[in-house]
Amino acid sequence: MEVTGNYSKTLFDYLRQRKHNVTYVDNFKMNTFAQLHSPQVKNDKTDARLITLFVSMPEDLAKVEIPEMSELRDLANLYNKTSSQLSAHKCRVKNQINIIFPELEGIMSNNSNMGICYMLLKFPTPKEITDATDEEIREALRENLKRAGKFDIEYARKIKELAKQSIGVKNYPVLYFKQTIKTMLYYTIQAKALKESLREALEKTPYSKLLQEFGYNAVSMASIVGIVGDIRRFENHKRFASYCGFGIREKKSGSSINKSTHITKKGNSRLRQTFHMMALIHIGYKTEFSKYYFKLKERGKHPKKCLVALARKLAVKCYYDLFKCHDQKI
Repeated sequence: MEVTGNYSKTLFDYLRQRKHNVTYVDNFKMNTFAQLHSPQVKNDKTDARLITLFVSMPEDLAKVEIPEMSELRDLANLYNKTSSQLSAHKCRVKNQINIIFPELEGIMSNNSNMGICYMLLKFPTPKEITDATDEEIREALRENLKRAGKFDIEYARKIKELAKQSIGVKNYPVLYFKQTIKTMLYYTIQAKALKESLREALEKTPYSKLLQEFGYNAVSMASIVGIVGDIRRFENHKRFASYCGFGIREKKSGSSINKSTHITKKGNSRLRQTFHMMALIHIGYKTEFSKYYFKLKERGKHPKKCLVALARKLAVKCYYDLFKCHDQKI
């Protein structure tokens, strides 16, 4: 069965309950197969014929045996959309702060943003902060926070002193500013809740043990497992790397070989992006895998090519890590 909209899940469940042997078809492989066999015709009759031909092939890598993985994929997609909205609203809040209270940006950090945003909901302008007492500012900073040790009375006085010297625009309208902060805080809470849901969904899979290893987190694992499904459907790491958009292209003609091989981008763009982010994490923390990146860079390779090469190496590592979760020898 090809995954087409939400009704395919209902039909899948209906057929499974009646003891029919039914599996999903990998969309990416199905689309490639369709382009080769019927590139100019697209209708229901043609789709049914192509799916029949596709599943009748002796190679069974096209089948996805775990429909529950779709929940992980949907959660990961929702988290990515929520994160995008959160980033956009953070930029809007920052732009508004630069107009209303520019001096505040100098003391904002990832550990203090939430507290300062809650304070700005109560006292959105430097004038209101100046008129408030030190205790009121401190309470506004600590409101709705479980850990608020940083926000003591001295921190409140520091903000008040900055407010007195502020060069921000006077009498600037703050309704849009406050609503933007509220929306940003909403997306922050939603992102945290979605991360917990991703962890909970991963616990139902055999791959949850990888969350203890460096480089993997709930978001990256959910994206990989949700899209890939059962890793055992890939015959080897080369096929998995190609599926992730890291296939190696090589030109051969008789006994001659074109040495200018390169990594193609044909594959799943979400997986490619996920492994790129994982590569950046390894480079940032200078792990053992990052040595491969710096080794290529020393040879004069372009940094982007070095990053892609490291991302492919991590994709190969991920293949073996996922395979080992099934307690099977490779």
